[in-house]
Amino acid sequence: YSNSPPNVCHAIGSPLTLYWGVEHGQAVGITLVPFLRWVAPVIEHKLAPLYGALGVNNLEASVNRIQNIMALCGLETRLSNLGIKMEEMDLLINNIRWDRMGVLPRSIGRDETVELLQSIF
Repeated sequence: YSNSPPNVCHAIGSPLTLYWGVEHGQAVGITLVPFLRWVAPVIEHKLAPLYGALGVNNLEASVNRIQNIMALCGLETRLSNLGIKMEEMDLLINNIRWDRMGVLPRSIGRDETVELLQSIF
């Protein structure tokens, strides 16, 4: 853990836990699908092991498998189901660990992050 910084899902998960009391696994997992879709075009050459682990052969099948696994575990895939309101988006965005976003293989700003989070409301 100390050799590599936590990923984007952790960066967003931190305020979900701090302000809304969302448990760690749920807070990190809820953003996995939108950010996997977002980053996939630039890491496509690295996705084969993920596909193999999930028993699928493409991005959409992996997204579906991840969502199914989350459902089987009783985890939510929508922020609104965690009691978070759209009007609280600024609180979430303003408290993201933006320093952790710097390790992403492509740049992301506030507006694009808002769009990705709105996709899971």
